[in-house]
Amino acid sequence: MKKPSIFAEIRNARVERILEAKQSRLLTSPWMRRTLSLVAIISSYAVMATLLIPTPYTISKTNRIYNDYEAIQGNWIYEVRDTTQGFAILLLIWSFFLLRISMRRVTLLPNEYLDELQITNRDWAFKSGYLVVRRIGLGIAIIFAFLATFGNEMVSFSAGNGPTVKAWRAFERYLSDLSTADPFGFYFKAFLLLAFVAYSFPIILLAWREAR
Repeated sequence: MKKPSIFAEIRNARVERILEAKQSRLLTSPWMRRTLSLVAIISSYAVMATLLIPTPYTISKTNRIYNDYEAIQGNWIYEVRDTTQGFAILLLIWSFFLLRISMRRVTLLPNEYLDELQITNRDWAFKSGYLVVRRIGLGIAIIFAFLATFGNEMVSFSAGNGPTVKAWRAFERYLSDLSTADPFGFYFKAFLLLAFVAYSFPIILLAWREAR
């Protein structure tokens, strides 16, 4: 008799652990699953909106970049941005973990432990979710590729004084300003948001469909 592999043993132990664990009636209730899904969606949009507000900065004589605290201090826009971003990231993380706990039986158990409807819903949610995420990523890449090509061509073949060129240079400066003051922090939050969308969107679709 063939001895089960270590991966099979780990998988079987995880299945047994999930089956033995008590489900929370609160977390598995339809209204809670929809609430968590809405919180996850709204918080992700809130984080994205706060990332689109650049932080003012100054450049010293030695070309070092510092936050412009004079422009930041007392400005309600940055106070609201920082407060909203902090709460949104917290809600984003917690909603994801609570959704994972709420949906772990459907997402992690093999097909033999699920009914036909659960299998259908799970397959549809993950297939549709990953398809949407891939198309969004491809769409963003195409848009930026077009903007980069169009912008370079436009600037190279123009005198640089027209309103279109000035608007384009202002847009370039805006994109640059988004990460100039804190590049590591900005890209960490941006990649965290992308990872959240990639991992959570199929679970959100599944939770919403299971809650019907």
